[in-house]
Amino acid sequence: MANILKFLPAARKIYIAIALVVLATIGISGGRIAASATTTSYSSRWAIFQEFGKTYHVTPILVFRAGKWILVGRQQYGLGGVRVLIFHLVDHRWMDVYNTDFKADQSGFFVDGSIRNELRLSSITQSSDPDVILSTTSADYSWLSIISDAGGKWHALRFDYSTEPTIAIDAFGVRGHLVIAETDTCEFSCAQGPETYAWYHFNGAMFVPTQPPGTPAPCSPQLLTSVVRDDGANDVSITRVDCKDGWAIGAGNGKHGRASGAFEQIRSKWVELAFNDSGETDDSYRRPLSDYYLFAIPYSLTEQLCRGVGESAKWVIAAPISRTAYLAYLKHGLFPS
Repeated sequence: MANILKFLPAARKIYIAIALVVLATIGISGGRIAASATTTSYSSRWAIFQEFGKTYHVTPILVFRAGKWILVGRQQYGLGGVRVLIFHLVDHRWMDVYNTDFKADQSGFFVDGSIRNELRLSSITQSSDPDVILSTTSADYSWLSIISDAGGKWHALRFDYSTEPTIAIDAFGVRGHLVIAETDTCEFSCAQGPETYAWYHFNGAMFVPTQPPGTPAPCSPQLLTSVVRDDGANDVSITRVDCKDGWAIGAGNGKHGRASGAFEQIRSKWVELAFNDSGETDDSYRRPLSDYYLFAIPYSLTEQLCRGVGESAKWVIAAPISRTAYLAYLKHGLFPS
């Protein structure tokens, strides 16, 4: 009996500790119930707004098919970056199904105070649940990221863009199930561009380049030769071409020998984007590729097209931007839509 009494105080302490943990886990405050360490639920939109409204943007209730959703976005002023939370109405409670952070080099700022256009639902991946589009703005950059549960788990989707896959890109916009990526070449100034564009679709794992809507532009040496000569390079003849996903690489000979360049399809027509007819035999740039690669298609596709014509990708992308492309961009806007 004495031995039993000896252990009672210790047992009592253990029971009290367990009770405190349970209460902390269940803790109810302002309509919120902490369902687990990672899932939180709320009784109403007002409860969510009370929790986040002072420092976060909270959307109205959004309807997607038969479901209801609320999106919350916060800018960390002074630190940069954006935090996004996704709530889904399940059994009369708003469940926090996903939250994530985008770094300062992956996002800009909310311009629209209501964020109706900057944090919204879509169906780009055609998943059963909606995709969440995050659109923010910074100087000369229109950031776009897409959050989805495609594949069964919520996550930020990747784009095969620029020199490596990323979850945030510069984008012109979204058209149906397609994303129009863009890059600012900053050839003359970042405010004046010109921009380059590429269409992307979701392949089940990530966003990759695809053929633009409409009739594909014919892919032939004769056609690209005429495009180059219209730009003033009358001594150039394109003899080899490779085309894919609205882009083309053409190579041949010019006044000084070696000549090649990149072409972009805009509204079913080829536009000379960059051309190098200097005749030089060596790659011009030795700096890291990310310092000067400014095409909207991934470098992997540029390499593939250049291999198709027996040309160096680094030599092609170091080519100066076409003056015709620049002037047309300023006057008419080489916009893809």
